[in-house]
Amino acid sequence: MKKKNEIKIFSSTLVTMLALSPFAMLNLDTKETGKPIKKVQQMIDKDTNYIQDEEIQKLLKEKEGLKQKNDILNNYSKCDTLEKIFKRQAELESLNLTDDDKLYKDCPLSPEIQRFMYEQSTLNGIPFDFLLSVIHVESRGNFNSSGQIGYNSPTSHDLGLTQQNTISSLPNFMKTYDVNYEDGYNLLKDNDYANVCAALLVCNEINNQFDEFDPYEYAGCYNGWLKWRNYSVSREYVSMFKEVYGNVYNNYHTVYKENDNVKKKIKK
Repeated sequence: MKKKNEIKIFSSTLVTMLALSPFAMLNLDTKETGKPIKKVQQMIDKDTNYIQDEEIQKLLKEKEGLKQKNDILNNYSKCDTLEKIFKRQAELESLNLTDDDKLYKDCPLSPEIQRFMYEQSTLNGIPFDFLLSVIHVESRGNFNSSGQIGYNSPTSHDLGLTQQNTISSLPNFMKTYDVNYEDGYNLLKDNDYANVCAALLVCNEINNQFDEFDPYEYAGCYNGWLKWRNYSVSREYVSMFKEVYGNVYNNYHTVYKENDNVKKKIKK
């Protein structure tokens, strides 16, 4: 009969053997080691259940996170006030989106601003590809116009992502969003979300002039208004626009989400 200290040493040896090889148990005398084996098995079962519970909790957390993400992405409305712009900006930026969430993965614009552009352009009856192509042309394909100022004259500046003009665009933005000149100027220069909304105000003004959406006519008007064909700069602008609208950005030519204000027929 084994002494107590021998049994203690033997039990420690058993645990070590089991840790090293699950097949070590096959060479043990179950009569003498049944209790240690049972205890070790209970420990293994406990650890296994802990690991399984941890994995389940992780999967549930990921599922809940995905649901929250989808809920935020699928619930959006027209940002016709500054409060709504800032709220939607905060919602999108809280999702920690990655390049995999981009609508155009090769485009340098962040997934958040791409998503916002898609939402707001769709709600305004303007294809996302149109707005993206405008930014491409305005920045000569560099997408580095955010925060930038283009100086045309002492009183005429082009601001930010879509290069909104202080004379033709800023006054309407100030009126629509109830801001003063200085605040409006800085918002259009530095806040891409506000800048996009200002660009869509211009698009809506163009919309009111036509019964049908023609991307090239709209691009010309965006740059030089209704008589854009009289200006060489505007003709060149439309030429550059055509190169990217049909060849680079061509996945979102159609407005998918119906809206009461969207009555224009989209001309492809």
